[in-house]
Amino acid sequence: MSTKVSKSVARMVGFLLLTLPVVGCNVSGTGLGKQPDAANDSRQTPEALPDANPEVRPLLPDIDADVAPDVASDRGPESLPGVAGDSATLDAANAGPDRMPSAEVASAPTDVAPGDTDQVADVPIAFEVQTPPDISTPPLVSDGSAEPLPLPVDGADSHTMVPLDGPATETAPADATPPDLAPADQAPDLPTVPDLPAPDLAPADVAPQPTVNWFVDNTTNIGGFTPTVMGAPAVTAMDAGTAVCFDGTQDSLLLGTNPIQGMQRFTIETLVYPEFTGTDDPRLIHIGDPNGTGSRLVVQMRADAAGSWNAIVVFTAGVMSTTIENTTLTHPSNQWYWLAVTYDGQTARLYVNGVLEDSNALTFGPMPAGSTSLGARQNGQYFFPGCMREVEVFSSALPAAQLNKP
Repeated sequence: MSTKVSKSVARMVGFLLLTLPVVGCNVSGTGLGKQPDAANDSRQTPEALPDANPEVRPLLPDIDADVAPDVASDRGPESLPGVAGDSATLDAANAGPDRMPSAEVASAPTDVAPGDTDQVADVPIAFEVQTPPDISTPPLVSDGSAEPLPLPVDGADSHTMVPLDGPATETAPADATPPDLAPADQAPDLPTVPDLPAPDLAPADVAPQPTVNWFVDNTTNIGGFTPTVMGAPAVTAMDAGTAVCFDGTQDSLLLGTNPIQGMQRFTIETLVYPEFTGTDDPRLIHIGDPNGTGSRLVVQMRADAAGSWNAIVVFTAGVMSTTIENTTLTHPSNQWYWLAVTYDGQTARLYVNGVLEDSNALTFGPMPAGSTSLGARQNGQYFFPGCMREVEVFSSALPAAQLNKP
């Protein structure tokens, strides 16, 4: 309503301004001031508002009586009482010989809408102010089975306030079970990795498994072979285990196999218990053929009159023989010893209890098939007085750190 009244007042003011030039035509020069020459200025400037000139007032319409109907109907200025026709007719009626039509009257005002057009309804009268809910009241919370309850509102026209950073977060009930939080130092479950074969981390001083391992603890089966028995070797229980003891005159065992056949490198170890009582030159192991032809390898001892002995190894290839011996390193009888001989393809070495006693460069093997005798030469000579517990053969030349010791 206030907007409509304002527009009506504006129209009346505009109407007064438009009618001033027209009214000035019938007013004396002392009322409106001197009129400028029409050739110099087409516009007329009143010197005073119509209210200040008593001669102009009777010509104006009664605003108090006629404005109300105009405001109620919201019609344009052309519908006001006391104004007939358009502006052109008004100029023609008031034009005199000494007056020019006013330029303001000739052009219709552009801000006045036609009388039959209602533009007042398009202008908003007032802005609606939304009252936020009482922030001191906490939002209601559901029991966890549904969405949170809406915020409380004051009246049917109230609007729900939505936070700018997104919907409200659902709050867990006070009696809800807390989540199961694992301790900070507890590692998560890792994927199962299949078991991989463990690498061979054996120490350097641990010997590999032998290719041949003969336990000489009987006279019927040695390493899967049935030996040929000469004399009457005795199976005897000793502190190192069960062993076969030879009398030094007629006892021996003959096996129809060559444990180093085809090997370019090898190690032979034997655990023996010598029982010398005087000068002797026995064979412990003889590998070759029974006729003594071709290549052969012999591990033996040589004892002095006091019964002390030193180790000897003989390599024979055709008519060439190489002996490895250190006569200055003697050992007493009646105790266990590990004797070992190695060949790496270039050098042969002799050890007693893992200690190197002698070596020599030579060319030997590989040996063909043959046989092996224990406790004597294969032709029945040079018998060994003492006991034998074990014979091991490796397909490589072992270092001293990997050799057996009592």
